[in-house]
Amino acid sequence: MSPSNLPFWRRSVIARFACIAVAMLPAIALHTWKFDPGLPVRFAWLAAFGAGMTLLISAWPPPSPARLGHGQPVRRRDLLPSSLLAALTGAALLASLWPAGDPTWPSVAGWTLALAVQRALGGWAVNPFPPELMALAVAVALARFVSGSDVAPPLVSLFDAGIVASGWIAAGVLLVLLRLRTWRAPLAFFLPVLLVCFQGGIAATSFVTAAIVASLVVADTRHLPATRSGQIAVGALAGLGTALLWFSDAPPVAIACPCLLAFALSPWIERVTTPRLDLSP
Repeated sequence: MSPSNLPFWRRSVIARFACIAVAMLPAIALHTWKFDPGLPVRFAWLAAFGAGMTLLISAWPPPSPARLGHGQPVRRRDLLPSSLLAALTGAALLASLWPAGDPTWPSVAGWTLALAVQRALGGWAVNPFPPELMALAVAVALARFVSGSDVAPPLVSLFDAGIVASGWIAAGVLLVLLRLRTWRAPLAFFLPVLLVCFQGGIAATSFVTAAIVASLVVADTRHLPATRSGQIAVGALAGLGTALLWFSDAPPVAIACPCLLAFALSPWIERVTTPRLDLSP
């Protein structure tokens, strides 16, 4: 299908990121209202450093060829605006994943490093790892190294957490309906996490964290295999790893580790799940 035949929200990378940002706004508003009043300030810091880092590394030679997802070309003139929009949406996700009340500087340091690593791996269009999760893993390790203690989740009611999680899930569903995200990987992710829920081993903040990651991060086709079965496999691996961590009373931010591992296996999973062509006469 040619770009001219696509709906207007899918005709350009900039339009796609704009739709993602709009879909996130109600969820971020609910998140801020219910249990994280400091989220806008944290987002402002992350957005500022993210935009600054993006502008700094924009002078690096662009990847060749520049592509989005699986084979969709990105025009060179759209690279910088798209990179800035990607940094802003990523900053919003990281700001929402970072525990309320904890110092902001580890997340800022992790985000800056993650954007540099993303560019070294080819840029936002081809980087195999979601930079939000990479930044979260670095920030947690940095905070633990400096303070000597784990990042503690805030105490919130299950009712409030359910409202906030519903906002993030609704954002993900909207993006799926607009065909800007896939439903397969998040579904595979949610199933084992819900199993933990039924076992009574999941905290309210864990539920919100899982909703954010599954709805907006795991569903991003840029980091998933091209095959349907491969997407389900990555989601299932991420969900199973997350469930095992929570069964062992790990903090919600530990979600970054199994998800990053699942995405690291994504190229291999894609190769295994790609149908073989029969070239025999």
